[in-house]
Amino acid sequence: MDDDELEQSLDLDDSFEVRQVLAKSDSGRTELVVSKDENYGLLVRKYIARELANPEAWSAASKVSCPQVPRVFATYWLPDRFVVIYDYVEGVSVRELMREKGRLGLQEAASIAVDVCLAASELHRQGVVHRDITPGNVIVNNRGAHLIDLGIARRYEQGARHDTTHLGTFGFAAPEQFGFAQTDARSDVYSIGSLLGYMLTGVVPSDPGFDAAMEGVPEALRKVVEKARSFEPSARHAGATELAERIQSAVPVSSMLEERGRAARLARLAFHTTRGARRVGAVAFLVLGSALALVFLAAFLSLMRDPMQGTNLASAILELAIGAALFDACGLQPFLVMVRAQPYVEGSSRVKTYLRRCLTDVLLVIGLFIAITLVAMILLPSSWQ
Repeated sequence: MDDDELEQSLDLDDSFEVRQVLAKSDSGRTELVVSKDENYGLLVRKYIARELANPEAWSAASKVSCPQVPRVFATYWLPDRFVVIYDYVEGVSVRELMREKGRLGLQEAASIAVDVCLAASELHRQGVVHRDITPGNVIVNNRGAHLIDLGIARRYEQGARHDTTHLGTFGFAAPEQFGFAQTDARSDVYSIGSLLGYMLTGVVPSDPGFDAAMEGVPEALRKVVEKARSFEPSARHAGATELAERIQSAVPVSSMLEERGRAARLARLAFHTTRGARRVGAVAFLVLGSALALVFLAAFLSLMRDPMQGTNLASAILELAIGAALFDACGLQPFLVMVRAQPYVEGSSRVKTYLRRCLTDVLLVIGLFIAITLVAMILLPSSWQ
């Protein structure tokens, strides 16, 4: 590194302001930073010791375009360290979820594992092996699960007999990461299988009770985990894409129920990860929407005391529909906006999305009222005279 390159690196390094130190060890430091000059939002700055740095892997990872992988913003060298700047992913880690819940349901665990497979497969396309897929390196938010921290990632080298550095988290790292052979995409398959088994059982794969705990997992999914965690790489799934397909085949559900359940889980998770004024606002909107809905529900119950009166029946249905629409427009949708849950993830389209939803509610109320009125007029003609 010449003097000009060093000066550019130091200038770039100085252009960020530290908000919080996320982790610190002998091998490096990870910080939450913001740019002093540009509005890039929250970023992560990771200092990696020179002897552990793998700039080729980070360079390849910067070419990945996948919502489940943080965007690499910049990389540069300092005299004794390699530095990476990448997007900060807000949310909760699988480790935190497990601490809270003990273990996850089939659908939730499978959904997270499939997202991690997607992230890993995109890295593998660039020849990058993550090597550290653990509960602490998977972040879940309203956009799904994200694979973070490529601190010990490396490029696959054709013909190499083993990795130059033997690193990994015991219980989740593949056997070859400890010197048996070179790591490749199947090493990450092993880690994802271990992660899935841990989410399903609440038992760390290195624990003696892991195999016994897996007996309580449905057979089809248990076999997927066992194959992914085979000692020999050749006995595992060929890649993360194949593993994702096997997981999805082992956990079949109605696509409609799956999407509704996923949306509800992500909305709850988005609320739990929202802090400060946005969290208070989200609760306030839900309370407002619920109060409005209860007013119209009371009117509906009052009118339904004499449902054989056609005008009462139509009016009652209208009151109920208006209450539901107001709960949606004044409660549920603003709540989703405040916690930035689907479908309000993209900030530039939030207003348009909300207005479209409100228009849909109005049209549904009008259509339902017309339909109920026509039905009441046909079935109870005398009550309209």
